[in-house]
Amino acid sequence: MSTSTSTHTKNTVHTTSAAARASEFISFGEPTADSRLFGDDVSTNNLECFTSIPFLGDSYNYLTFSSNGLACMGCRYTSYVPRELNVFLDRDIIAALWTDLVVSRSNEKMFYHLYSDDDDFGNRTLIDTVLNKVSSNVNYYSQTSDFSASCVYIATWENARLYGDFKTVTFQFILATNGAKTYAYSLFKDVNILLPPGGRQCAIGYSGLDGSSSSIYSFTESAFNVSELRGNTFDGVNGVYFMSLHAKGQIQVNPAAQCVRWYRRNVLVGRSLINSRWDSANICPCNQIMLVFDGRFIVFSVQNNVVCYANYKFGTSRICCYHQWLGFLLRNSPDAGTMVTGNPFTDIVTYQSDNVIPKENCCEKSDNCHLYYNVRPVGFCNRRSSFGVFFTFGDPHVDTLDGFQYTFNGWGEYTMMKIENENVTFEIQARTDLATSKNGTELKKINATIFSGFAAIENGNASMQVELASDLKTMVVYGNGNDYTTQFITEENFAVRLTGIVLRRQNHTLVVAFSKSGIQLKFQVKTRQLTLSASVHEEFKGQVTGLMGNFDGEKTNEFVLPNRTILSSGDVESERKLYNNFGQLWETTADNSIFDYTDGKSWADYSHQDFVPIFIDEFDNSTLQLAYTVCGGKSDQYKACIFDYLATGDQSFADDTQISNAEAESETAQLQNEAPEISGQESIKVVVNQSVVLNFTGQDDKADFRYSIIDQPGGDTFTSDNSTGNLTLTWTPANLNTEKIRVTTVDSDGLTADAIEVVIMACSGCSDDQGTCDYDNLRNESNPNYLIASCNCTTGWSGDDCDINTDSCADNPCALGRTCIDLTPPDEVLAGRGYNCSNCPPGYNITDDEKCEDIDECTERTSGCEQICANSDGSFTCSCVYGFELLADGKCNQNINECDASVCTQTCQDTVGSYTCSCYTGFKLNADKTSCSACVSPFYGDNCASQCSCGPGALRCDPSRGCVCNSAWTGTNCDVDVDECVETPGICQSDDKTCVNEDGGYECKCRSGYGKESANDSVPCADVNECTTESDDCEQDCVNNVGSYNCRCLFGYELNNDRKTCKQVSDPCGTLSNLTCSYACRLKDSTAFCYCQSGYVLQADNQTCRDINECNDDSKNLCFDKSTCSNIAGSFQCSCTIGQFLENDRRTCSDCDQFHWGDNCNYTCNCGAGAERCDSITGCVCKSGWQGTKCDADINECNSVVNPCDTSSNQRCVNTPGTFVCKCVTGYQNKTGTCTDVNECNDNPCDQLCTNTDRSYKCSCNTGFTKDANEKCQDINECDTTLNKCDQNCLNTPGSYKCSCNDGYLLSPTDQRKCTVKTQCFSFNCTNPGTCAVKSDGSEYCTCPTGYNLTMADNVTGICETLETTTQGNTTQEATTQQAITQEVTTQDGTTQEATIQEATTQIATTQEATTEQSSTTQATTQEAITQIATTQEATTKQTSTTQVATKQIATTQQVTVQEATTQEATTHEDATQEATTQEATTKQASTTQATTQEATTKHASTTYEVTPQEVTTVNTTTPEATTKVVTTKGATADKVTTQEKTTEKTTTEDATIKDETTTEVSVPKTTYTPMSGEIKVEVILTISVNPSGDLTNEKTVYYQELLNETFAVMTHYYSSSAATKNNFIRVVVYRISKGSLVVDHAVILNSKTTTGQNQVAAATNNLINGVDMLTFGAELTSPAAAGATTAVIYTAEGVKATITTSTTICGTLNTLNTCPTNQECSVNGNGVPYCASLKSTDNFPLIIGLGVGLPLFFLFLALIIVLYVYNSKRPKSNSLNGDDLDRTMPAHEGFFAGVIPGRFNSWNRPRGRAFHGHWNDRSVESERGAYDNEMFRGKDLYGSLSYKEARNRTKN
Repeated sequence: MSTSTSTHTKNTVHTTSAAARASEFISFGEPTADSRLFGDDVSTNNLECFTSIPFLGDSYNYLTFSSNGLACMGCRYTSYVPRELNVFLDRDIIAALWTDLVVSRSNEKMFYHLYSDDDDFGNRTLIDTVLNKVSSNVNYYSQTSDFSASCVYIATWENARLYGDFKTVTFQFILATNGAKTYAYSLFKDVNILLPPGGRQCAIGYSGLDGSSSSIYSFTESAFNVSELRGNTFDGVNGVYFMSLHAKGQIQVNPAAQCVRWYRRNVLVGRSLINSRWDSANICPCNQIMLVFDGRFIVFSVQNNVVCYANYKFGTSRICCYHQWLGFLLRNSPDAGTMVTGNPFTDIVTYQSDNVIPKENCCEKSDNCHLYYNVRPVGFCNRRSSFGVFFTFGDPHVDTLDGFQYTFNGWGEYTMMKIENENVTFEIQARTDLATSKNGTELKKINATIFSGFAAIENGNASMQVELASDLKTMVVYGNGNDYTTQFITEENFAVRLTGIVLRRQNHTLVVAFSKSGIQLKFQVKTRQLTLSASVHEEFKGQVTGLMGNFDGEKTNEFVLPNRTILSSGDVESERKLYNNFGQLWETTADNSIFDYTDGKSWADYSHQDFVPIFIDEFDNSTLQLAYTVCGGKSDQYKACIFDYLATGDQSFADDTQISNAEAESETAQLQNEAPEISGQESIKVVVNQSVVLNFTGQDDKADFRYSIIDQPGGDTFTSDNSTGNLTLTWTPANLNTEKIRVTTVDSDGLTADAIEVVIMACSGCSDDQGTCDYDNLRNESNPNYLIASCNCTTGWSGDDCDINTDSCADNPCALGRTCIDLTPPDEVLAGRGYNCSNCPPGYNITDDEKCEDIDECTERTSGCEQICANSDGSFTCSCVYGFELLADGKCNQNINECDASVCTQTCQDTVGSYTCSCYTGFKLNADKTSCSACVSPFYGDNCASQCSCGPGALRCDPSRGCVCNSAWTGTNCDVDVDECVETPGICQSDDKTCVNEDGGYECKCRSGYGKESANDSVPCADVNECTTESDDCEQDCVNNVGSYNCRCLFGYELNNDRKTCKQVSDPCGTLSNLTCSYACRLKDSTAFCYCQSGYVLQADNQTCRDINECNDDSKNLCFDKSTCSNIAGSFQCSCTIGQFLENDRRTCSDCDQFHWGDNCNYTCNCGAGAERCDSITGCVCKSGWQGTKCDADINECNSVVNPCDTSSNQRCVNTPGTFVCKCVTGYQNKTGTCTDVNECNDNPCDQLCTNTDRSYKCSCNTGFTKDANEKCQDINECDTTLNKCDQNCLNTPGSYKCSCNDGYLLSPTDQRKCTVKTQCFSFNCTNPGTCAVKSDGSEYCTCPTGYNLTMADNVTGICETLETTTQGNTTQEATTQQAITQEVTTQDGTTQEATIQEATTQIATTQEATTEQSSTTQATTQEAITQIATTQEATTKQTSTTQVATKQIATTQQVTVQEATTQEATTHEDATQEATTQEATTKQASTTQATTQEATTKHASTTYEVTPQEVTTVNTTTPEATTKVVTTKGATADKVTTQEKTTEKTTTEDATIKDETTTEVSVPKTTYTPMSGEIKVEVILTISVNPSGDLTNEKTVYYQELLNETFAVMTHYYSSSAATKNNFIRVVVYRISKGSLVVDHAVILNSKTTTGQNQVAAATNNLINGVDMLTFGAELTSPAAAGATTAVIYTAEGVKATITTSTTICGTLNTLNTCPTNQECSVNGNGVPYCASLKSTDNFPLIIGLGVGLPLFFLFLALIIVLYVYNSKRPKSNSLNGDDLDRTMPAHEGFFAGVIPGRFNSWNRPRGRAFHGHWNDRSVESERGAYDNEMFRGKDLYGSLSYKEARNRTKN
């Protein structure tokens, strides 16, 4: 028990720990370099994943996050109104926590980050950590183990505030995908709002193509407290919501993800391969022509004009790919060859899995080719061949590896070349034989020799041997001991790859390559001789010995003896000396010979040491002259020809020698030729219709090379010029069509340089000024070397080329179905947005910030629901308690939910008065309409409506899914074979097996020469010994080899070209015997005897051969089934019974596999769906109901003569695949074995009344109902028909109607239709047919019957006129109701008031728009409180009226601009302009001079009037930097409300503060603000004495945006509250901010009615500079937080500039901005604003006295000043300004008395507009203060080095 408890505890701890780790936040914010989103209802940019993002049956490349807690797949969506996800079809979204959130303040943060596995530039440690952690979490939550993320998106909301509230939430959303699967989860760390704001909703879940899912807490108050609630994960942890977002079913692996994952695994491998590039074995020749000499590389692929070679070795390999026709090495992706792991020849499985498949994933199936080439590097190439070549031909002539030619005529076997080092041992030996001279048809052996055979071996295991056949025309070829002669002769593309060696045919040449050394041998048959050319890599220089010479680059030391002695020139000065002193010393011995001897011969048979050849230098001159003539000369180039002609006398032989010699010389020259080079621009950036120039330079060891343009753009826009020796290309692209530019150089021998394929980065030009080219963001088209640059479009434009006017409405930014109006690009720039939205839909009220807020009809009790009311966005839903059903009129009627009684076995749907049963997929509803039965094959699917038509690969017909395939088949019907051999290279796991695809499987068959040891494919095949099984067909002798065998002949015979039969070449017995052998004679111990060929036996005479009948001898009959043995001449044949096949040993029989049948299993089964099995003898065996050879033809049993369903009447036969079913005809059912009529009425199929009929039924309706087009009973609304007999009011009821009367009338108790007056009127007079009645409150009124319109002739007389005769006034609208119109208004307090109606007064109508005269001068300015009264209509009237609006009247508001003001000015056009003041919603009635609009709620049962507004024209419709929101209420449409900067402010006091809900979106405009009508602009550059705590050089940083927002708020608050500016202040526009300390470039917008706007701004900034006012910044954005300003530069609209510092006065600034007229001077009002005031008039006496006294005093004071100045100027200058913290440097001409007498600015000696010019950021300007005003200049040197502030303080003191 204790052990069990302990184990349980341990598991619990582990699970809890894992759950805790999975629910931890992933690191976020500044430490992880996250991006940040600011604002309200905003969205991130597109965040693209390099893989696709599978999402519920769809796939996307990017997603975006919205500040409102959601992610949008492939779209942007910022709606703040959550929607029910199961009905949300607009787009694919994930609701992490979808509600209205704000992240605009410094402490309200939303971070986001995309971690991508293909990111090589980011923090890889962080990326890998996040990818691994998220992958681990996903595997934990999904309870899998194989998910590995390629892209991870993380969005974190930290202290995100609920809109309109102070409550905040913190949560994190993580989405992970690998391109095949997508998962997401939300972690709710701090979502603990117990009482969310009223009406606020929240959604959690997702919606997409394949469906949707919502958290159980969505749209409940619990969603705001989800942190404390159990999540949806298996571990039950609180605050976690996990989502699996990929489509269900088979998952397709994503190529891009596979590529990147492979790339990550291969980074270290790639580094190793980069180092391996330097290995000489891995360096390609630069040109394909050079491969003639390079035996290391063998062609293995030719496609798409690209031919690729690979070096034949194990392990790391190099692929070299060349242009198929031009031969240069390809170096650009995706064609370039690379370093690879595995070898396409020796290790194809590794090569495929590690290189081919990854390259397909990276380069063909995704755009990640660069990743493949990063870890599979291209490598280097040699411009000159690194091989030496030797040649042997003719009457043996040798061209050594160093290029020296000599003749050696030995007869025997010689060592041609030998190499020995620690890595390679290699040797090639040659055999010579006597040459023949041809005289006519006869051949005569002569005293000269030719090469007749060669043998070579490397490292003791790779060997080859070639011999001149007896016909002297062909070769006998052996490789690793196997005879390949027949294959070489008969197969043009012969190639065999053996261990360490490759043999292949090239035309008629045998090419042999050794993999370790790279040595290549080429053999040809020329005229009765063999020739050899061999290429040896330079790495073996100094290691070569033999007849090939000493390979060291020197021709003078070619003759080296086996003992390494180098012969002198004197030792070989003649051919005889060369023969004796050098050549013969390299003859092999019996011990070191590497030849394989057949025919009973040995080394001794080929050694002729006593042979003495002829020597050319010993011929007489006349004979030589004849040879010179035949060969064409006597120089060294004809020497071999001369010798062979002298030796043979055969000119054809000599001609062949001359040809071979010429070929050798040509190849040698080719070998020594160096490939040319080319250099130049490898990439260019081009723009459509703009010319670009490319320059290339070529070089070569030969001067006569040329340039070659391989590929070039078409048309006349491309030109080339090489007149300067360089190649210059000029191209003007006309479009973005894919083009290619590829150039090279070609030398005089046709050798090409590796071409430069220019990587073209093309840009469309982005439609001129509509965008800029972004060459850092390129997209790949069909050619990876032709890339198209993206365009960064300017505002309002989009598309690849910025040629699309952005449809800002495409993403439906206007929530709740409002109409979106797209703006033109210029308007977008001005407005700061791309669209306008129409009014809120019915069911919503406009909020303070113009959002649409749902009206809770349930709370307000306006829904009319009888029992249960459920509020929803924009509407509500009525429902009833259990046992009741909701009727059409909203009332509840008692109803029983039959589903609660489990009447259905599977799915039940309750209906009104009934229910409907249905079944799960794979079941069908039975005749009882309640129970379900599983589908019977071949039917499946919903209600078994689909039918299986399965092919041969089906396991079964699944009731739910249909055909289920076995692993060897695919397709809907399992009739598509899977080719396992292609799908899984190397599936047979062994090189001795080959994969053969079969229908429905595959078979690993042993290659020829091998036999199966086991049915297990992992067990290798065993070699078949054809010699012992006597299946070899050799005439004489058989030698078994692994996988093959060789035939041999006995002495005196040699093999024919068929390599099986023998021909006699000599008589071994000769004269030693008189035997007459019927076949052949041989000697043994000098005794002759006869012998027979294989399969024969000597008769008793020991001379005659007789065929052996092996079939009659059990010891020789080796057939598996001896009865199948057939004797043939010299052998026997085995066969097998039907259903078996003969194995590779030709003796053993095996049963046919499951895919084959018949004689020797030659027929493929491929059976159809109706097959029971495949019989090995007869083939497909059909099931009952099927026929045909493949059992794929159904037998239609219903077409038979006898009806199988005639056992019961009312039955019919239905054919199905393989069988049939008997079904009752429609309207009948079979319950007891007999088809009986179904009483369909028992199942309540009708809405109301049901009548059963034979085989059917009939529906009808109750009285008062009628059937609609869908056969449903609908209530007849008698009130709308002639059935309505009511006098006054009619109320429709289900199946009937009721009448009622107006107040003051009585309903007749007898007919319940007529209304009679209850009390007669005394005051009102109502004309006939109208009646007058007295209401319950005593008021009298007139009523007209239907069809009449009431007109009050005066206040007491009512006239009823027919509607046709009613006349409309110019401004009067029709007012009609269904019954009667009463002229009174019901107010909110329930009282009723009469209204005076006049003809010209605008009236209210239910269906007709109100006519409003448009005014071109109307502009309304409202404050925040007024924006709530969004249901206001400004109606223009021409007469005074007292009309009031009744019953929830909804009016239309003209477009207004919300400003920070406390008053509203509205102008309406009348005969004279009047002011209209809009009051708060508390106004209860209207006056006759001011139009006051209210929203009244009708609580009376009288007629309700609604107003549909007429469109109103507004003058100023567009405000820069503004955002349009929508103002709507239920049942009405409101016009747009434009708010500046999306900021709604409330300034109720002089010291107002910005409201918490204010959201400021600040952008940095490229141009300044353009004032609207009624505005003036004053631009200011203000230097504030605070130091920003962050960097301001990048406007896109988080800190810049935070401080920009804060600065806007601070400046707005200051100007709106400053006494100098507040009365005319409209707004602030901040252009930019910068350091030094904090420089704010902004504009102050004021009301244009003021003429002193610049003076007001000057006064406000002056207060900041002189310490009167301070600016306070928050959130530690600056240091200190509060400070004044140091300088301000003011610019007026006329271009006048004034600089304000502590040294200037306010009046000095006034005079700079606007000089006062004559007789006026500067004065300052109570708010500190300067202005020009009239001079006060005085008499002249004081002036005279003043001048008389003042002038002497003035000059005395002036003298004192001069003394002080002289004294001051002699003081040390270093102390003049050191104490000043400002740059107060003053130009010399502006000091004291610098040529002018100080006086008023712009008066004495200083022309207006010339003073202090400069740029605002030029510090010299700061020192050029406007220090001249109507006061005396206050110089800074009055107190020596003191600053102005210090001096001013001293003056005060």
